[in-house]
Amino acid sequence: MAGGPQTYIVGGAKVPSRYLAVGSLLAWVGLYKLATAGGNKAEAPVAQQIKTLDKDEGDFVSKFMAELEKDDKAKAH
Repeated sequence: MAGGPQTYIVGGAKVPSRYLAVGSLLAWVGLYKLATAGGNKAEAPVAQQIKTLDKDEGDFVSKFMAELEKDDKAKAH
């Protein structure tokens, strides 16, 4: 029983246990990075989105928003 390090047979090859341990740790770190990556991108403000629209679409949205504000002011009084 006085041999070298513990080994396992994986895919027909002897693999030292320390390689399995390091591989497991790297796999967990990789999965953590994948799970927490992305999603931090902030959306552009509405005003910026309106500016990027075509002129006709931007005018329509601006007029629509102005009408909504008028309706809100009328309801408030």
